[in-house]
Amino acid sequence: IPVAESREVMTVPRDALVLRPEGVSVFVIESDNTARQVQVKPGVGQGDDIEVSGEVSSGDRVVVRGNERLQPGQEVSIMDG
Repeated sequence: IPVAESREVMTVPRDALVLRPEGVSVFVIESDNTARQVQVKPGVGQGDDIEVSGEVSSGDRVVVRGNERLQPGQEVSIMDG
């Protein structure tokens, strides 16, 4: 039995969320492989993903490992797989 209408939302892996006293954020990787911290508001979760609202766009690369120690502007290395 459906309990709500379906809608399109932006989701990220739950592991991308950084929970700090100043709020919830994710780190987006810029084209020069530096990290940009983006404040987000988490929403409904489903499986390994969670809805977020904020300045995150479809196709953005978000950090899911090591984000707890990451600082804005820090250069990162991208690992496949």
